[in-house]
Order: sequence, then C-alpha cells, then structure tokens
Amino acid sequence: MMNSDQNPAPFSFLVLADIHFGQFSGAPEFRLDGIQQDGKRLSLRDSLISTVRNLSTKPTALFVPGDLTSIASPSEFKGCVETVLGIADAIEISRDSVFFTYGNHDTNWRICELGRKIHPTEGKFPTDEHYNHVAATIGGLYVPKANCLQEGPVLGSGVYSSEGHIIFVLNSGFYCIAEQEYPHGRLGQEQLQWLETALNEFGSTTNWKILMVHHHPFNYTYPKPIEDISCIEEGAELVDLAGRLGIDFLFHGHRHHPRLFTESRTDWKTSMTFFCAGSVAVDAEHRDTGHIPNLFHIVSINNRLPNRAAFGNIISYQHRTEGWTPVQNRVETPLDHIHWFGCLTSSHEKNSAAITLIEGVIKSKETDSVILPSRNELSPQLLCCPIDELNSLLSSIAREHGFRIVGKYPDDVALLKSANGTSK
Repeated sequence: MMNSDQNPAPFSFLVLADIHFGQFSGAPEFRLDGIQQDGKRLSLRDSLISTVRNLSTKPTALFVPGDLTSIASPSEFKGCVETVLGIADAIEISRDSVFFTYGNHDTNWRICELGRKIHPTEGKFPTDEHYNHVAATIGGLYVPKANCLQEGPVLGSGVYSSEGHIIFVLNSGFYCIAEQEYPHGRLGQEQLQWLETALNEFGSTTNWKILMVHHHPFNYTYPKPIEDISCIEEGAELVDLAGRLGIDFLFHGHRHHPRLFTESRTDWKTSMTFFCAGSVAVDAEHRDTGHIPNLFHIVSINNRLPNRAAFGNIISYQHRTEGWTPVQNRVETPLDHIHWFGCLTSSHEKNSAAITLIEGVIKSKETDSVILPSRNELSPQLLCCPIDELNSLLSSIAREHGFRIVGKYPDDVALLKSANGTSK
C-alpha cells in the first residue's frame, strides 16, 4: 500500500554478504567439518538470530549478495542454503522473501578443469569449454528461486517484486572462471542489455527500485593501500544505466570492507545510494587479517525526500567474542551503528541546517538550558552526517551563539549558556 504522499511503503531487509560457507568461513556453524571453537565464543549464527529478533526494526526480506560458498562444492551450497533458510525461519522471514545471487567463489573451478584436463585413468577427452557453464550454474541445483517476475539470461539474474519494492538481481560471478587473465566481476553484454530492458519495463513504477549484485562496480579505498582489479568489468556502464533508469539503492558484497554513500549526476533520474556490505562469516585472512570484523546489516528505506531520493538508514553489527555488537565507526568499519543515507548535502548546507537548529531552539525556549531534539527528529541534512561530524558541527555552532553542548548524539544532547557567552 502506498503512503498518502505516494511514497512506497517503508521496506527493511537483512543483508548477509560473503558467507563463504566451507573452508574459508571463520565460524564453525558455517563449515562442513563442524570444528568447534572454544566455549567463550558465542555461536555467530545463534547470536545473529537473537540480535535481529530483539531489534525494533523487523526485516521482512533477506538478501545474500554472492559468495555463498568457499569453493562451490555441492555440500557447501547445500549447507549454506540450509543455514540461511534456518536463519530466515528463526527471524520469521518468509522463504519466498529470501534472495540469492552468486559471486566468484560460487563457480566450481574443478569442473572447469574437466574441460581441458587429461583424465588419469580413461585416456584423453576433447577440450570442452561448456564445462565452464556447468561450473557456473552448479549452485542452481541447491539454491531455491524466489517467485520471479522475469528471469534474466544467466543463473541468479532476475526481477522480483512485492508490495512497495521491485528488485533487480545480477550475477557478476557467472564468468569468473579459471581462464580469466585476472579474477574480476563480469556481467557480459547479454546480461547488461537484459537489465536495460527490464528497467525500462518495470522501472516506471513509484516502487523502491533496488539492485543487488556481488562485485563492486568501481574501486573503493581500503584501510591500507592495496591493488584492487576485481571490480565489474562493465562497472561504469552498470552505474550509468542504473542512474539513468532510476535505481534507488544499489548494493553488493565481495569487498568485505563496508562503505555507504549517495551520489547524483546530471542525467540520473534521482540520487542513488551505493552500499558495500561487509562479510558476515569469512575467515580473518580474508578480512585484512582480522582487522575488519565480520558484519551484518539491516537496511531500511523509509521515504522519499522532496527531490525523490530514497531516504533511510542502515543498522550494522560487528562480531566479537561476546557476540554481535553495534559497529564502531573507524577506518576498518566506516559506518555509524545507525547510518543514514539519501541526502546529498554540501558543507555550506550542513552548516546552515545546524545554524537553523541551534537558533530555532534558542529562540523557542529563551532559557539558559534547553534539550535538543532527538537524533531521529533532526533534518535529513543533519541526519545523514556521520555522528562525529554532527557532534563537532553542532558544538562549533553552539559556541558561536554563546552556548556549549552537553552530551553527544545519538544520546541526549542539551544546550547550556556559557558563563562568558551571550546568545544571539
């Protein structure tokens, strides 16, 4: 049902990226051997379920943006799907609202080898490049399909819809085979052309338009300098297409290092938010030797801003010995625990919004002390500021008006008149 202002209904979903079920998982419940860690460490899976069930924001869908497995073995696919669907059941998400796509780890390179190796006991077989197709589609034997409006040209690609949102899913891991000169994501022209047709066909609605893929469409900075040539080969074309045809929110996995930002270009329908999800279960070696924690995220898209940009927040948790805890914004995890997105604001606009807030509160109360609005009551320009930036900005503006800030967002914040200051 649409809201009265013709916004789509709010939509919240759980993102479990880069599970790497099998030998590259750092959690025993996501491995085939079932080796248990010491008793001091809570189960990653059980703690995740408990954490999500206790949230006030209840996700109604679950997305797995690729790298379900470590080496794309049948047992890994089977184990991963059973575990993910078990999580969905435990947090009361319908299995029809669980969406998967595939990454580079979901192509079975051993099957690729069959197309060009000499069998050790049965003599020579002719080379057969079609084994690559079999290797890239093995997951389809084990991964269930949600109800699909339109299937794409390769496994894992398609268009899905439910009340208030439409989901476009791509498979950037389909061509990740051993013959690649360097491992990287690729869509292929057929999949890219299909997406353009699907966006034109299904993208004219006012529903939230969400795109899920595994690889990143462009390079990101990393906690330390590192060469990264694994992004999508047609990333520039994908981003341009998504922007021109009205995607609201594009998210992916692969990088294991979370990032979130909103961007706009002159020929785009509206601003688009890009989200790189952290890995939920991969081992420490694949997370900057463990400096980047395992992560899961709840994405909530709440409403449209006046410029039609999708506005919402992402709640992120990191895994520690004691279980899942609110993420801390630092180089390894550059997200606030609740990080808002959708509002593109210049430094001047942020400054103006802060001045409006401080002056409005001072004039309305005309006392030496006053409580500021809660964080959720702030304007979008201020909500989308990272917490540390927001607190620093408000403190600076308060000083200019003869006040000082007591407390910090996201907790309660008050203005107190400075001993030697005078308010304007």
